[in-house]
Amino acid sequence: MGETFRTPSTYAALTPPLWSSCREITGPDQHHGYEDRLTTEIYPADFSWVPPKTYDELEDDEIVAKGKVPFGVSSVETIADAQPLARSQQMDYDEEVARRATQHIFDWRRYGDGRPLFMTVSFTQPHDPYVISREYWDLYTNEEIDEPLTPKIPLDQVDAHSRPLHYHYSVDKFEVTDEIYRRARRGYYGMISYVDRKVGELRQALQDAGIADNTIILFTSDHGDMIGERGLWFKKNLFDPAIRVPLIVYQPHKKGGARISAPVSLVDILPTLVEIATGSTEAIFTDHEGTSLLSLLEADSVERAVFVEHIDGGTKAPRVMVRKGMRKIIVSEAYPTQFYDLSIDPNEIVNLAEDPDRQKEVSEMTEIVYKRWNLGELREKVIKSVRTRQFLYRAMQKGKTRTWEHYPDTMRDHTKFVRTGERFPDVERRGYLPYADGDY
Repeated sequence: MGETFRTPSTYAALTPPLWSSCREITGPDQHHGYEDRLTTEIYPADFSWVPPKTYDELEDDEIVAKGKVPFGVSSVETIADAQPLARSQQMDYDEEVARRATQHIFDWRRYGDGRPLFMTVSFTQPHDPYVISREYWDLYTNEEIDEPLTPKIPLDQVDAHSRPLHYHYSVDKFEVTDEIYRRARRGYYGMISYVDRKVGELRQALQDAGIADNTIILFTSDHGDMIGERGLWFKKNLFDPAIRVPLIVYQPHKKGGARISAPVSLVDILPTLVEIATGSTEAIFTDHEGTSLLSLLEADSVERAVFVEHIDGGTKAPRVMVRKGMRKIIVSEAYPTQFYDLSIDPNEIVNLAEDPDRQKEVSEMTEIVYKRWNLGELREKVIKSVRTRQFLYRAMQKGKTRTWEHYPDTMRDHTKFVRTGERFPDVERRGYLPYADGDY
């Protein structure tokens, strides 16, 4: 068994996301450095999902709530859709991703040019709406679904950071009953089991192709989901259920395993992969954030700091988070500071930002925040970026339109079937891939 290291405190950096099955790449560059794309994306590649208003244009929460839900924003009413379905858009997409990725593993093994393989396989599940096939739905029952660790908080007691999300996600328009809550979590858990199966299929393909013992696997996700914690759903907040994600790294020739306590971030993945591939991070010539995680295998670093920023919808100004060890601070120019001690309050119930006994720690963490960010400048950068994207989207709707959606011609580009002028037995034999163990 190879070495697996897991970290229970991996944070999504909330920044934009060689062969790729990617689910979302925005903009005219639809390869982002990858040599090929095996699938299209599941969401729009243009700027149609850019927030319709910038920070300085947002109205009071209650006024905004009267309007329509903007494109790209989840709405809590879809929670009630949670049920077993024979098929859904997400199932369609993930089946295609798994099929294309598995096929490419076999194609690379038979027809590749000998270069190492780097492949991103991106499933869209688990994601709202929480629907999944009966096979995975039936792995769970409504009765065994766990209660939220933090029950729903009445609106008049909700913290200032979370209050806008009550309206942003239309929670004010739809009642999530206990039955709907249980069905939603049941669907979400079923989706996790589905992805687990798909990862197993990919690992089996690596085994059948004879390259499992020479392939490092990294498993992670781009964000979490509140799934009813505190009465919140989806993401766009900086509580742990929304931003903590799994990170598992499997190295086949390393012995043993480890569970890392240090907080880490998705921005650490790039330097980690580069060090795995080259032995150092010196091959990275461009500016980048994050550091390689390989040193954590030798010496855990529980006081390591990670940084997260939320600049999307659902907030009237950027909000940022620093976690250092078990201390966590959230700062925004629009809302009061939050400070949590996760060692005694893992569910982030008690805000200690005004606690007299914690002011030294709050001050130290605040200093880290302002060394990292100028929140005023960040706000203006976001406003400028949003307005630029809005302008480009409007301009592209006039005259001759051009789509950025990428539709790979995978059948033409990757098919190795018999064609005119080819000798049937030769093509057939060229496609043989014996099992690595050589058994019949």
